Amino acid sequence: MASVCGSTMAMMDAGVPITALVSGVAMGMIYDDETGKYVVLSDIQAQEDFLGDLDFKVARTNKGITALQMDCKIKGLSMEVVGKVFEQAKESLAHIRAEMTRELSTSRPTLSQYAPFILSVSVPEAKMREVIGKGGETIQGIEREFGVEVNLADDGQCSVTAKNQASGQAAIDFIKRILKDDEVGDLMEGKVVKILEGVGAIVEWAKGKSGMLHISKIAKERVTNIEDFLKMGDIVQVKIITVDKEKGRVGLERIIAE
Repeated sequence: MASVCGSTMAMMDAGVPITALVSGVAMGMIYDDETGKYVVLSDIQAQEDFLGDLDFKVARTNKGITALQMDCKIKGLSMEVVGKVFEQAKESLAHIRAEMTRELSTSRPTLSQYAPFILSVSVPEAKMREVIGKGGETIQGIEREFGVEVNLADDGQCSVTAKNQASGQAAIDFIKRILKDDEVGDLMEGKVVKILEGVGAIVEWAKGKSGMLHISKIAKERVTNIEDFLKMGDIVQVKIITVDKEKGRVGLERIIAE
């Protein structure tokens, strides 16, 4: 049952907030058909398992049993034997948990940066098409850009699996920006995707979400040549100042650091 003990310790070390420490032990038995006598063995290994008449795996916390698995090689077991197995296993498991606790008694307070990261967000039916994109291009783009796996179920539950917290959170934040309705006063970071000479620039902050940064809102001073202040691909901080939902237009203002 090293797999139970080892996985418990691994999750605790990674900062997974499990509710209780779980230990596991494999119990066995040697049974004499003629006399009916038996001996219950604790922590059996391959040899005892092969020669014995019972393999009874027990996993538990200090409050109770969490898992059982039994292979019985004789015709049947009396409740007396089962009771003896549980009684002996309880003592063994308590000893194992005590040894585990000496190393780590509770989960670490923060999730390890190396731990796989899984987050989920609920996507309303009306927004599912935006998250998926034409032919799945939006989801595929998120997976490529952030190095994650995105699964969107029919009920709208969207899960993101990532190799680390940073990429997982970035992907979730991207999806949330797609879901969010644009409102005046919203602050966001976007990329300059188009420059319109003498007019302004188009800034995109999420797939399918962009707005017009008018030439008069690019800088505090008068702007005559936009490319003196902005280039294609630049990342800029902007604020929404107008929203025309009927025409699907958003007006932006660049946030200039003091």
